[in-house]
Amino acid sequence: MSTEDETAEVEPIPVHAKAPARKPKHMVVGDTFYTQTPDGELRIPLRFKTKLLRVIRDLPDEIDQLFALLDGLGDKATSEALDELDIFDTTEVAEKYFQAWQEKNEARLGEAQRSSRS
Repeated sequence: MSTEDETAEVEPIPVHAKAPARKPKHMVVGDTFYTQTPDGELRIPLRFKTKLLRVIRDLPDEIDQLFALLDGLGDKATSEALDELDIFDTTEVAEKYFQAWQEKNEARLGEAQRSSRS
């Protein structure tokens, strides 16, 4: 037994300029997160208004945040598709969506910092 805190290594979400022929379970193409579920593919935008971020950031968990985001985007079809998934699949979609969103933001911040040093 280890006495040190162990953190699992999280695989980054693949990013593509255009959708590959063979799709991974989760990926980002442009500004859209794609996920393959047992009921088919879902697409969720990674760009949204700041006012929507202010609404979702105070919600208690990623599932509530994802549904609030979809409601704010007016995306009823994706909300309905998520409602029909098993809770474990929905939890994974929410977790991977916010991971992809965070990775995209960190990449943009890195680009901005590099360009400001030039």
